[in-house]
Amino acid sequence: MIHQNAGRLVWIGEHWINALRDPDDDQAVTWFSLFRTNHCPAGRGITVHVIRPGPDGFSVVGTDQPEVGQWINENFFPNSTFHDPEAPLAEARFELEGDIEHQPRWMVEVADHRVVASWNVVDPPVIAYGPFTPEKEFFTVLFFTYESGIEIDGQRAPGKPFARDIWQNSIGGVRSSSCIALGETLIEPAKKSG
Repeated sequence: MIHQNAGRLVWIGEHWINALRDPDDDQAVTWFSLFRTNHCPAGRGITVHVIRPGPDGFSVVGTDQPEVGQWINENFFPNSTFHDPEAPLAEARFELEGDIEHQPRWMVEVADHRVVASWNVVDPPVIAYGPFTPEKEFFTVLFFTYESGIEIDGQRAPGKPFARDIWQNSIGGVRSSSCIALGETLIEPAKKSG
């Protein structure tokens, strides 16, 4: 069955999520949320939000395109469970190694830190379609994993991916906090007349 959506394309790209919960402190979550944008009103580019908890922690939004970074920071990051509205926007350099089937990892240099986020995907993809917000719809191909890690300045972040229920409305069930969303597309539906 083909579903035609007459709405306006808002954003298309990839969303790489890696969230690790410290087993000794269930409130401490190391967060890596990267958007590789192929299209949005601000253009193309890569934007990441990194949060490292604790006394030596930091929070930063890094980007290779400031306009895209600002757009992502205003339109996507506030919808996240883990969000720091005070995080500064900084220039960043990005490199991706591997592919979905061969232990992909992003290397990011931002705010005098080197962050490496890695995933080991072994489960088949899940296709999701549904509301993103009351005014927007999305569809995407999701790869979940409970095998992921984050290194910051050569030190492995404590913790592991954890189960989250945020997927209940769109695909059902509890899923991992670490996920790769490919072909993610956000559409603003056409206004109904009448």
